[in-house]
Amino acid sequence: TKTGTFVADKTQWKVLDARLLELAGLAEVSLFTLGELEKFRRMIEPNVTALATQAADQNDIQAMQAAVTKMINNTQDDAIALYNEADLAFHMALILATHNVIFIQLAPMLNMAIKESIQITCPLDSPEERLQSAEMHGQLINAIRERDIELARYITSHMIFNSLRRGLSLEKERRTSFIP
Repeated sequence: TKTGTFVADKTQWKVLDARLLELAGLAEVSLFTLGELEKFRRMIEPNVTALATQAADQNDIQAMQAAVTKMINNTQDDAIALYNEADLAFHMALILATHNVIFIQLAPMLNMAIKESIQITCPLDSPEERLQSAEMHGQLINAIRERDIELARYITSHMIFNSLRRGLSLEKERRTSFIP
């Protein structure tokens, strides 16, 4: 018997495939909920940060600092794309600072998840909020420089919480905007 085209169950999709995420972004289609994304980030990012805190060298810290400086210099509304680019560069530098081959191999997938989160939440932020976020990234660099794993985990978790809070306010705003 012949069967036609069918769509596999969503649990079968490769939702973190860079090409699929790029296509979904172009089509303005979400492959997962903000809640799913933030749960993923809460599980992975503090552990990446802990590894980076143990393994980062001076070059890694300089790469992260360069990204934060670019973030700080691009907090205005007309520079959101540059700010986001710098934010992603920070997270890529953080992943590379683990010096862990497996995390480095997963970096494109992790970066796509972070990029999705940034694209959802950053446009909501005022320049002041973007500056506060950049400064928090700077605090994370200080914790990494001091090899303070628990503080680094805490700051990372706080950053993710702030991102989730902003994303949820956007979802709430979207729902209430449809009420007649």
